[in-house]
Amino acid sequence: MTLRKKTLLVICLIVVSFSLVLVLSANQILLSGFLLVENRESEKNLQRAMNAIKAEEASLAAFLEDWAVWDDTYQFVAGANADYLKKNLTASTFLTQRLQLMAFLDPAGRIVHAVLFDPATKTTRNIPAALESALKPGSILLSHSTADSTVQGLINLPEAPLLVASRPILDSEHKQAPRGSMVIGRFLHSAELARIANITHLSLALVPYDAALGLTVEKPVRIEPVSEEIIAGYALLSDIRGNPALLLRVESPRSIYSQGKRTVQYFLYLLLAFGVLIGLVNLLLLKRTVLSRLFHLGGQVTQIGRSNNPSLRVQLSGNDELSSLAKSINRMLAALETVQNELTDSEAATRALLDGMPDSLLRLDRSGIILDFKSSPQRSTATPARLLPGNSLAEVYPAAFAEQMLAALAQAFVTNHAQCFEQELAVNNQRTRQEVRISPISETEAIAVLRDFTERRQLEQSLQFFHLRDPLTGLANRMCWEEKLAALSFSAETPVGIILCEIDEMRLIYDSLGQEQTNQLLTATANVLRSVLPLNATVARIGLDRFAALLSDMNEPAVLRLAQKIRQEVEQLATDQVHLHFGLSLGCAWGNHSAGGVQELLGLAQTRLHREKLGRSQAARRALFQSLQATLENRDFVMHQHAERLWALGRAVAKEAGLSGKRLRDFKLLTQFHDIGKVGLPADLLFKQERLSTEDMSQMKLHVEIGYRIAQSIPELSSIADLLLKHHEWWNGQGYPLGLSGEAIPLECRIFAIVDAYDAMTNDRPGRKALAKKEAAAELRRCAGSQFDPELVQELLLIIGE
Repeated sequence: MTLRKKTLLVICLIVVSFSLVLVLSANQILLSGFLLVENRESEKNLQRAMNAIKAEEASLAAFLEDWAVWDDTYQFVAGANADYLKKNLTASTFLTQRLQLMAFLDPAGRIVHAVLFDPATKTTRNIPAALESALKPGSILLSHSTADSTVQGLINLPEAPLLVASRPILDSEHKQAPRGSMVIGRFLHSAELARIANITHLSLALVPYDAALGLTVEKPVRIEPVSEEIIAGYALLSDIRGNPALLLRVESPRSIYSQGKRTVQYFLYLLLAFGVLIGLVNLLLLKRTVLSRLFHLGGQVTQIGRSNNPSLRVQLSGNDELSSLAKSINRMLAALETVQNELTDSEAATRALLDGMPDSLLRLDRSGIILDFKSSPQRSTATPARLLPGNSLAEVYPAAFAEQMLAALAQAFVTNHAQCFEQELAVNNQRTRQEVRISPISETEAIAVLRDFTERRQLEQSLQFFHLRDPLTGLANRMCWEEKLAALSFSAETPVGIILCEIDEMRLIYDSLGQEQTNQLLTATANVLRSVLPLNATVARIGLDRFAALLSDMNEPAVLRLAQKIRQEVEQLATDQVHLHFGLSLGCAWGNHSAGGVQELLGLAQTRLHREKLGRSQAARRALFQSLQATLENRDFVMHQHAERLWALGRAVAKEAGLSGKRLRDFKLLTQFHDIGKVGLPADLLFKQERLSTEDMSQMKLHVEIGYRIAQSIPELSSIADLLLKHHEWWNGQGYPLGLSGEAIPLECRIFAIVDAYDAMTNDRPGRKALAKKEAAAELRRCAGSQFDPELVQELLLIIGE
């Protein structure tokens, strides 16, 4: 088929497809729009009909508003108005108000008078049994929440639906209690529906409720076409109890839908004619602007192909896509001239790439004969002596290695996918790991790549080892511990033991000594466990301050002896090396096979550990506190006499400032332990003779925060934790660590700052001689209002006589 015929066929297909798309789109979009308008109009008509029904209910309520709240009605129900019925319940009343039911009931719900009115005969009769059941005491129709409430709704009687309304009977002034209820009703028979239809100009009908329509109280409206000419709307009418009773049907002519169909047809005819016209115009333009030039270009390309001369070029004028195509063809012809050179250069580059690879390459046939090879420069894959083209793999490599390579080669040709395996080889009297990958490159040949990954495997093994070790202590970590527990299997003949150890008051130790010394303590504890426990035991650090040991072939006496030995060694460690009295809580468990397995033993050990820790908690904290106190007293810059002088002088100022009772006792503790945080600072910093640098001062200031954390952990000092944190604050806000100023600083801290400064000036310190009393007093006056509370400075000066 020629290009011209193909173009004509394409244009025809486009016009037809475009027409089909327009037909579908018009029906889907335009006609659906008309259907939507039709549905909305039907919903409006249905709503008008519902409003008319509601208007009927409203007229009943309005009538009741007049009659039920009337002294004559009130007296009639009480039996005091004998002429009420004769005067008021006349035929004209029923006809004028279009009423068919009127009933009066006393407060007990008993019917005083109830009749049905027949407008055709203008006579009354007794109410039917179906209606009488709706007027029984306790019925919904007689249930009024307030004296002014109106209950109205629909009762579906056999002869016709009845709109009813009920209201309490009251006197005109609303002063007396309700005296029963008045009920009126209006039948929705054909004549009444015709009257409503005439008012609303709608076609109305009441039909029985049909559950198949899917109408519920939550979705009471449905619109559906009946035919091409009629559309019907249905609305659910519930009875007075809220149950579905009837359907109100409103039929409307489908004039909007018919007009929409005609509009869509006219639109489609217009679009089809327009599409045919556009197709013809496109065909003419394509023939003149594209097809003729394309035929000319095709003729030139055919001529160049026949001549087999890529130096020729096509000629086509213009500045459009066809001219761009001609330029592309010319560029392709120019590129063909250099293809051979590029292929040569590519082969050379490939060879250089292969030579630069550290792997050995073998080109093999299906039987394992070596067709070509490239040796690796690495020692581990050095060229075997018999590696020559034409030799088989069995002649070049050891028998086991060659057999595995031949099996992988056969599998590669079967699956047409690369096969990979690892093999250990002896090269230069050293064991190396070789990775061999064999990939088919054709139906008869394959490439084998031999790579040495000995160093990589060693690195992986090192990483795996450190992955299961605690970096601080060198013990197994929690992951390794859990793997050991999971892998453990023990029987009745092979008992095992578990020892759990936890350093007491680790948080307090960390706050007191800092990270470095805490790490040293953990490492020393780990070394104790290593030295005491047998070599085949699994020892692990499973928490910040918790260690665990898994012991094989250990019975109860052996486990308890080891636990006692650990406790003794740790106590010796605390005395000889760490110089800090810390304790170790232990929990032990031992046993043979049990239903719970090793996890049951672990749980038992944890229970015993917790029990011992609870028993030792208070004593351990007290011992650690005494150890810290001894450490503090051993620092030669904080002497016992210094604390006594601070208390002697500070007590006098504190009493003058109004401190007494608990606050005075806390002040005494502050004078004794104000520098307890310095136990966590390096000794070389504390004993430094020369002036402290900026960095040294920043580190020195940390002692108030360390002291704060220590005091919070020790019940005996918890009451002065806040004072320890703030005792270096200045009156002008230039102190540390919080930068408090004025009276925001606790009174105890302001007093302490003054007496501590005075004592420091009047006693010898490392690198400085004591000042005279007058010189110290002058310095206090100079710093009053900046560093010190000026009023408290004055109190101190009065006490010392300056």
